[in-house]
Amino acid sequence: MLAAAVTSAVSSALSNQTGLTLVTDLTRADYLAKGSIQALGGRYRATVQLFDQHSSEQFASERFGGEIDDLFSAEEELAFRISTAVRFAIYPRNIQRASGEGLGDDTIEASLAKAGYLLLNESRADWRTALELAEAVTTREPSNSMAYAIKAVAHLVDVISGVRAVPTQDGEAAFAAAKRAVELHEHSDFAHHAKAMVHLFYKCDLNAAQRECERALELNPYYPFSMAILGLTLIFQDDAETGTPLCTKVVEANPRLPNNRRFMRSISY
Repeated sequence: MLAAAVTSAVSSALSNQTGLTLVTDLTRADYLAKGSIQALGGRYRATVQLFDQHSSEQFASERFGGEIDDLFSAEEELAFRISTAVRFAIYPRNIQRASGEGLGDDTIEASLAKAGYLLLNESRADWRTALELAEAVTTREPSNSMAYAIKAVAHLVDVISGVRAVPTQDGEAAFAAAKRAVELHEHSDFAHHAKAMVHLFYKCDLNAAQRECERALELNPYYPFSMAILGLTLIFQDDAETGTPLCTKVVEANPRLPNNRRFMRSISY
């Protein structure tokens, strides 16, 4: 029962994420996920393996364990942890598979995958490259919501990482890009996430940031970054009792996630 429920929940979580397409036809898939769940008494153990369909190589494997005191809570927790692990294991793999160095060599999809991955790094040079890639995509494909959302986050990454305050020019560019991303794709969790970050880190409008986070999580309840940003927004509204568990939930779901430092820094304030 738990295995079937988790499989359904993970499939739903991955299919709702911007930038991923879930297919059941293996001939059309770039990656294959295999999993198993064992239960004994009040505990479970789950294993997930990821394979590259082009090379047949296994490139990631994760093991999860927990309690089954409440079946529904165990299902939610495991589905969140598995979908997060799968999502962020695929990120670097997409970069490895991209053969070119820029938009002139890469497809639009590869350029956006590279830009998204670079934003997770800790190098300002990588952040600038991410912005350049996203801007190149919007020039080539002006209706690409993902590119505008990446542009918005890239303009803000200095302040998000505590490097410096956002200059007005960058802040306004981020706001315009996030607004355009939502206009182009109202049902994109990432577009609403980008807009939430603009409201939180540039506009300092906590209510608007909370609304955008809640909309992103309505579209994709398992989206870890929006869950963490909602947590930060609540903390900044003096509701640390509600906000802190959201941030720690994201960190515990994937301890190797690069952005964990940013979330934990805000929790410690």
